[in-house]
Amino acid sequence: MEDLIPIEKLIEENVRVKELDEQGFLIKIEKINEYLNEFKNRTTSLPNANLWKEKRVLITGISGFAGSHLAEQLLNLGCEVHGTIRRHAVPMHENI
Repeated sequence: MEDLIPIEKLIEENVRVKELDEQGFLIKIEKINEYLNEFKNRTTSLPNANLWKEKRVLITGISGFAGSHLAEQLLNLGCEVHGTIRRHAVPMHENI
């Protein structure tokens, strides 16, 4: 435990770290059991396939890295996927 970052000192000195602490984004060692119990109660982090089945989705920037991966995942979930691309992105058509 000696190797942990001295977060109390950072909270005092760094305004952004203080904001994150106030918003509950910092993991504190004294609350580790509480965090672990929250994770135990989770069933899945995967999207509900029934929610997306037969939905129509429009993805702007579908030829880009994120857009093409999102399109692939939504198609696998049964969505009807449409997308827009920039004119200069046409050479990237292998992504879609």
